[in-house]
Formats: sequence, structure tokens, C-alpha cells
Amino acid sequence: MNTSSTPVQPTTTAGPSLSPHGSFWRRKPFLIGLAAVVVVLGVLGFALKDSGTLSFTFVIDGKPLPVGLAPKVELDGRPYTSGVTVGMGKHRLTADLPNVEPFAQDIWVFVGRKDLGAISLISSKGTLVVAVNLVPAGVTVRRGLESVATGMAPLTVEKLVPGTYDVEIKRGEYTETHSVKVAGRERTEKKIELNLGSVELAAHPADAEFQLSGNGQLWQGKLPARFEDVPVGDYRFTARRKGWELEANVTVARGTTATQRIEFPYGSIEVTSVPPGVTISSNGSEAGKTPLLLQELKPGRYTLAATDGGLASKKWTSIQAALMSFFVGWFSKATGER
Repeated sequence: MNTSSTPVQPTTTAGPSLSPHGSFWRRKPFLIGLAAVVVVLGVLGFALKDSGTLSFTFVIDGKPLPVGLAPKVELDGRPYTSGVTVGMGKHRLTADLPNVEPFAQDIWVFVGRKDLGAISLISSKGTLVVAVNLVPAGVTVRRGLESVATGMAPLTVEKLVPGTYDVEIKRGEYTETHSVKVAGRERTEKKIELNLGSVELAAHPADAEFQLSGNGQLWQGKLPARFEDVPVGDYRFTARRKGWELEANVTVARGTTATQRIEFPYGSIEVTSVPPGVTISSNGSEAGKTPLLLQELKPGRYTLAATDGGLASKKWTSIQAALMSFFVGWFSKATGER
């Protein structure tokens, strides 16, 4: 009996074909080229890793930096100078300078020279607070001839460029100017004590007129008197009463009250007689009859005359009414020819 059989085919595992016509051989040129590029770039990168340079300059608010002023520059946290070789890749450049806003920027550096040109730094801004011990008071802040801010105290001015400013305080007719330095990123407080004081004037007796002068100032009127906001300094106080004028000095200190009182040192003369009723005249003018008290006499010499109404009379001359003195003159009845 003939038995027929079918040939058994060998089983193989699929894999890359090594045939010259397989896919591996078709991709080989590409892979080899890619590997070559990687190798070349790696070698080139290693060879040129420090061949990049970074250069730049700085300006502040669009103006060149003053001579001798240079910011602290760092690249990736390390000190750096423009033009020094750096590695290729991403870097962080920072610059710091007093009274200038901090600068920071991420920069890519490749082969060759990278010029950033002029890096613009911006001045830091400061805040000024002006307080005055006496209010109301007007405040004007100036930088040079330019008025920066005006208002009433207390005054706060923000976003000021660092520098020196003049602060003018005006209270009534009085003006005072101070200088203040404002720093960037800081709050500067200026507390101003105005060079002003007060004055109290009086006299005895009180019904006198006065004049106070000095430092380009003049006040006058009737006593007693008080004045506020008097500029610090020395003044001359003049009091007048019934033709008599006396003077005194007044010194005004800041924040205090200067007091001055002028005493008119009048004298008095009391005249009595026995019997009473004798007519008394002083310096040629009838003053009255005894008993008589002559008051508020300016120190000096006086001529007194007495008469009893008849022909008889008697004179006394050079009677002194001394400072704060009380004089008594006793008169007997005048005798003489009638």
C-alpha cells in the first residue's frame, strides 16, 4: 500500500534580515551618518565649550555711568567681567548698584561673541516723608530749580530719584529751607523743628505803648502783648509812657516763650504843712494844696514852691524823686514879709 506524505517545512523565528537586500542594510547609511554627526558635535562642543564671549556696557536712566562707578556683575552667581570667555548655553546675568534697581536676565551664549550692547539700569526710587512741629505749614520739595512736590505738612512724596533735595517750609510769612538726602529703596523721614518761638511783653504801669524790632521784623501796639511764630534771634523792646521811653533786650529761642517786662521806676513826693492848705507848685506848675502826694514822677530834679496865699513863700529846689523811692517833704507855715 502506497502511503503519500507532505514535506514538513522548518519553523524559523522572524528577525532582521541579513540579506544585502534587507531593511537593516537599507538603514545602515543613515545610522552611520547620524552617529558621525553626534560624534562631530560632541567633539566640536568639547573643543569650543569655552569659546563663547559675552560683552556689554551699562547706562543709568539712559545716561553713561559716572566715572568710577561700576555695578557688581555676576554670571551664574559668580563675578564676571564683560568680554571674558564663557561656556556655551544658558546663563543668568545679574548686576547690582546702590540706588539702582537690581538687574537680572537669562542669556543664551553660543560660539563666538555675543554683544548685549548697552544694558539700561533704572535708578531706584525712594520715599520722603516731611513732618513739621508747627502746623499748618506748607511744604515744597525741590531738586535744583525744579519743584517736585507741594502740599501741607505732613507730606509724603513717593518715587523720588535718589539724590539731595531742598525742603522749603512756609508758615505765615516765615520761610525756612532744609536739605535732605533721599536714598533708593528707602523711606526717608525728615522731621523739622522750625526756628520759631513766642514772645510775651508787658510793662508796669501796664498802659504803655511798645515797639519790638530786629531780624527784619517789626511789631508795635499797646501792652500787654503776645506774639507767636517769632523767628529765633535777638530783638529790641521799647516801651513808651507819658513821654518816657525805656528799652530792653529780648532773646527768642526755638520752641520757647521769651518774656520781658519793663518797669517804669516812678518816684513819689509827699508834701505836708502845718497848718495844711499851703499851695504847692512843681517846676512852675501848680500841683495842689497840702497835704499833697505827687505820683508817677520820672526820676530827676524838681523845683517845688509853697505859698500860704499871702506874700510869703518859700522855694525848695533840686528835690530828687529816686528810683522806686518814696520821699517825704515836711513844710512849716511859710513866714516872711506880708
